[in-house]
Amino acid sequence: MDYKINYTIATIESGWNPCAKSRTNDYGITQHHNDINAYCNPEYSFGKTAKMMSSYVKAYGVYDAFRAYNAGVDGMKNGKAYNYAQKALSIYQSI
Repeated sequence: MDYKINYTIATIESGWNPCAKSRTNDYGITQHHNDINAYCNPEYSFGKTAKMMSSYVKAYGVYDAFRAYNAGVDGMKNGKAYNYAQKALSIYQSI
């Protein structure tokens, strides 16, 4: 998988804080929902993100993959996360 995708997501989701925890129970550098294994474990977080985003990119392309990462596949299909994807694409293309 393109390393720029993990870089982009870590930048947006946690500002590169491997021990980030959101008020909605998202954990780690790439903020995985209800997955305590991601907390303070960037190797795990990046691996999980890479696997997830590889399948999303293959199915939907980079732009919609960012939308699916943020809002879930159903959310992406229902028109959510355009602002997130615009921000992500801007970071991704600047790397």
